[in-house]
Amino acid sequence: MPRQAATRLKGPYRRHMTTVVVTGAARGLGFCLAEAYLKQGATVFGLDLLDQTAELARTYGDRFHAIRCDITDEGQVRRAAEEVATAAGGAVDLLINDAAIYLEKPFTDANEFDAEMARRTFDVNAVGPLLLVKHFLPLVLTGSGKKIVYISSEAGSISHNWRSREYAYCMSKAAVNMQSVILQRRVKDEGVKVLAVQPGWMRTVMGGADADLDPSESAAGIVDVIARNSDIDGPAYLDYTGKAWEW
Repeated sequence: MPRQAATRLKGPYRRHMTTVVVTGAARGLGFCLAEAYLKQGATVFGLDLLDQTAELARTYGDRFHAIRCDITDEGQVRRAAEEVATAAGGAVDLLINDAAIYLEKPFTDANEFDAEMARRTFDVNAVGPLLLVKHFLPLVLTGSGKKIVYISSEAGSISHNWRSREYAYCMSKAAVNMQSVILQRRVKDEGVKVLAVQPGWMRTVMGGADADLDPSESAAGIVDVIARNSDIDGPAYLDYTGKAWEW
């Protein structure tokens, strides 16, 4: 995967706007989440390796900033955080870790396990989000919203997981859930709420055409779930309808 630096941004802007950072913003759920917050009047910084956000830039002007960033490259993540800090006045209200990959052949069994594929899956799905937290947490602590959200999956729930295959993806999402639990303990005393959200089975590149939900439906539910769940000691693993899930 090419290592490219984040693009330069315009700024600063008025701090009374809500500031949202979304990874995986070029398509699918990430795109829909970015658009949902833009419709609410927020300023959104969308991080992705793909250049598919021109529609958002045309519609929302300088309230949407696209940053080309490989979330597994710490140098790029650090530079992205620095540029967001400059453009957003040093504060972020909401960080959404949505970027993820699914590289396995459908229903890959143990005897077909590909270690390199699994490492790449973990790198993007679990390590990348923690790099985002490492470099964006100071901005979240300065913001007024103080929320960090991981887009998880039912595949990451040990209690709900029905699969007998697909080790790499399921294990990476279980790691994301553990990451969210540990992070919540870390930032609890600083007033930051951490959520892991199960978005449902969506008609995306990953979910396929036969899935139940359009990603815009899931995004609308997730935006509502984020808005309604600020209690630090409240549920931390929910689906897009607000139903609490077991880890």
